[in-house]
Amino acid sequence: MPEARYNTLPRDFSIKSQKLLTTLMADGKWLKSYPLSCKYLILPELPEQNDTDVKYLFVARKKLFRHAVERNRRKRLMREAVRTRHHDLINACREQGKKICIALFFIAKQEETFDTVDNAVRELMKTLRRKVSDNGDK
Repeated sequence: MPEARYNTLPRDFSIKSQKLLTTLMADGKWLKSYPLSCKYLILPELPEQNDTDVKYLFVARKKLFRHAVERNRRKRLMREAVRTRHHDLINACREQGKKICIALFFIAKQEETFDTVDNAVRELMKTLRRKVSDNGDK
């Protein structure tokens, strides 16, 4: 299993499997921390044998942001915030022997600063880390 490099978010951390995405959207649970909303699913193991314990999906809806430039900016903000904050979640997943899939949705209609997005990601990561440690029951 490759070690998480310091402050990186490689491509193998992204959700690529249609089956995994469908399972996440059907069975996942919601969390919200403005300006982000998060759908997550804690699994004992991922369906396909992958190396990463955490998988991400970043979503900025076309209905809210008509131009691709606007959607890409929001997704870039989310990726940067997750990149700097996800190491504790990875360590918690490894300690518990679990895998987690996370879809982050940008729900604010206006432009948000990086600090606002970073604070939201920090709160979500703290909650997700607690849920992984508590077996995801709460």
